[in-house]
Amino acid sequence: MKTLYNSDIHSGKIIFFVWDASQNWRVKSVSESIFPILGYASEDFESGDVDYASLIHPDDLAKVKQALSYAVRTGKDEFSHEIYRVKGADNQYRYVYDHTKIIRNETGEVIEYHGYVADETKLTEQNIRLELVLSGTGLGLWDWNPQTHEVTFDERWAEMLGYKLSEIEPRVESWESRVHPDDLPKCYEDLQAHMDGKTELYENVHRMMHKDGKWRYILDRGRIVERDLDGKPTRFSGTHTDITHIKEIQFQLERKNQELKKLHDSLNEASKVAKIGFWEYIDGAPFLSWSEGTYDIFEIGDYQQKISYADFLNHLDPAEAETLNATFQHSIQNQRPYFTTHKIRTAEDHIKYVEERAVHYYDETGRYQKSVGSIYDVSEQYLAQQDLEKQRVKYHTLMNNASDALFIMSIDGRLVEYSKQTHELLGYTDDEMKNLTVFDWDKEITEAEFQGIVDALSQKNQAITVERTHTRKDGSEYTAEITANLVEIGDERFVYAAVRDITEKKQQDALILEQRNELETIFSSALEGIGLINLEHGFIKANNKLMEILGYRFPELQQKQFDELAHPDDQEKAGNIYLTAIQKGTCENTEVRFISKDGSVKLLNISMALMPNKQELLMTMADHTELWKKEQLLIEKSYTDELTQLQNRKAFKKKLNELLSLNKRYGSTFSFVIFDIDNFKAINDTFGHQAGDRVLINLSELIQTSIRENDYLFRIGGEEFVILMAETSVHNAAQAAEKLREAINAQLTLHENAVTISLGVTEVKELDDEDDIYIRADNFLYQSKAEGKNMVTSG
Repeated sequence: MKTLYNSDIHSGKIIFFVWDASQNWRVKSVSESIFPILGYASEDFESGDVDYASLIHPDDLAKVKQALSYAVRTGKDEFSHEIYRVKGADNQYRYVYDHTKIIRNETGEVIEYHGYVADETKLTEQNIRLELVLSGTGLGLWDWNPQTHEVTFDERWAEMLGYKLSEIEPRVESWESRVHPDDLPKCYEDLQAHMDGKTELYENVHRMMHKDGKWRYILDRGRIVERDLDGKPTRFSGTHTDITHIKEIQFQLERKNQELKKLHDSLNEASKVAKIGFWEYIDGAPFLSWSEGTYDIFEIGDYQQKISYADFLNHLDPAEAETLNATFQHSIQNQRPYFTTHKIRTAEDHIKYVEERAVHYYDETGRYQKSVGSIYDVSEQYLAQQDLEKQRVKYHTLMNNASDALFIMSIDGRLVEYSKQTHELLGYTDDEMKNLTVFDWDKEITEAEFQGIVDALSQKNQAITVERTHTRKDGSEYTAEITANLVEIGDERFVYAAVRDITEKKQQDALILEQRNELETIFSSALEGIGLINLEHGFIKANNKLMEILGYRFPELQQKQFDELAHPDDQEKAGNIYLTAIQKGTCENTEVRFISKDGSVKLLNISMALMPNKQELLMTMADHTELWKKEQLLIEKSYTDELTQLQNRKAFKKKLNELLSLNKRYGSTFSFVIFDIDNFKAINDTFGHQAGDRVLINLSELIQTSIRENDYLFRIGGEEFVILMAETSVHNAAQAAEKLREAINAQLTLHENAVTISLGVTEVKELDDEDDIYIRADNFLYQSKAEGKNMVTSG
């Protein structure tokens, strides 16, 4: 059973019950502690006037019954429910935890349930706050009872492995079955070490099987939070963090280190002709021994100058010098070779990147004697590698962001490189793409025809555009518009081709040609605006709907250009629609603001297609203005508290992050004031929630009239408010907070009773994030509460 403490019993946090085995668990007897927790007298239950099952929250009743049924069905003698809600005599719900013993007669029939119910409301509310804090961290939570093997996972834990929480059975086997078999023994070894008290915290990294069949690396941390009277753990809580990307980086670093070791070995072979320096460090000696090459690297012309180890470290940035020294000492202590790459500032004030290696020597007793090493100037290689990496990233970014599918082929038709769009267009897997040739997707082309294209590209020395029928992996065909060119990379030639699926465009072109004679009917009856535009951006035709939307008669439109009618801020965007449609044939569903003849701004959805004669563009125009206005109104409402009309928590988090960004970028200071209404629960309980709501509204109005224009007031939940004071020190903010407190105390009353507030004030500090400044201010608020309420605490 969950451990009970005398303080819990005597403080009224525990209620003892005896229930019969009826459907609604009639209470046969209950301890007097029922009154301070739920507000009922024991006689209310024992007389049958109050039914325990009817007090359970409707949303929780099914799971409570299910847990009890499961325990009875599986023959358990005792069990614990998850936390659920029970309604008190004041109609307010409290969060409770119960532990129940199942009483059976000689034949095994259940006759009674004996147990206790503990008030967990305060702890649960704290857990809810914790859940809000953890919701954006990506941590998956678990809570395990080692005695029953039952475990509770949260939604993020399941999502981390690709599942919904409903797909995960709340048993430890659900975790165990997904851990890599090679990692499971070490998991249990670390768990047992913590249970035995050998470690303060359980921590383990292991692989777990994702729903997609791939292994994910998980950092698992936890600790025992409850034990029974015999000292056995009954509750073990912790977190899961997906560190797969960190592991992948580690693996990449390991591979890189292996590559650097090979490079190091090659440099050693070339040391007779390469410009490389050597050094010797003797334990206890005042100076290092440097070769002339080392002096040259540091650009010290006097080869006789004495250089100490401290002099060497002065050529490094302080933080890097500390790290390098720690690494050097660690390699000596562990009798391992020393290797590092770091940055130095030479005597001529030049920045160089150097690579250092060393071996250590020890006497027969293992005592350290000296280190002998080399230093090599790798600045050119380092900068070249940085540039190469930038070019590689740029190359792949351009490839994968291109709208067309890009093929790079050898001159015999073998696929060498391709973009993401190529992969999606053809439908092959990455492994399959590696073995493809042009003859796999162009079934009709022969080797001779392909070579003819290569020869033509060589002779013309310019791009060639052709149309071909291509076949995907699934056998479906599409019409491909191919623009090919010949490029040289080193001593090799490659065919570079940009491919666009124009099947739909071809069909649309054919349809437009077939229905050319029906264009006038379409123009006159369409519910959307339709127009024809020439290559000079002028209107050739416009239907009634288009003229209605823009408010111009057609003769007036003929004097205008398409992009000229756009909002000044959107004219470039409108021009891009026109250019894209000419270059690619179509540009669809682009929203642009236009100004109608009467001066009103309208949001229009524009699509444009190049006509087959390539001299005109067909444009459609849908009026989204009303929808746009509604969306703007919804966005505004999403940032507003419905009761007080103040900005809400969402708006608060946005503004706080803006101020933090300004602080980090420009050093702009601001102060954070958090406050809530003293004894607000008593106000609701005594005068009702409508009175409580009126207090919140009146307080909001009073605060709004008392703060500056550049202060930001938010209601972030319940009776809790925040004021963000830009360009305000904590001293000035505390003075302003005190004036607010005095104003509320003097002016805000409820039934002739003064309403007061308690406040916490702090100023942004270096490296603060939104959690740091919130928690600091919240702690000052709680200090105000603890020291008597109706006061300001700052720091």
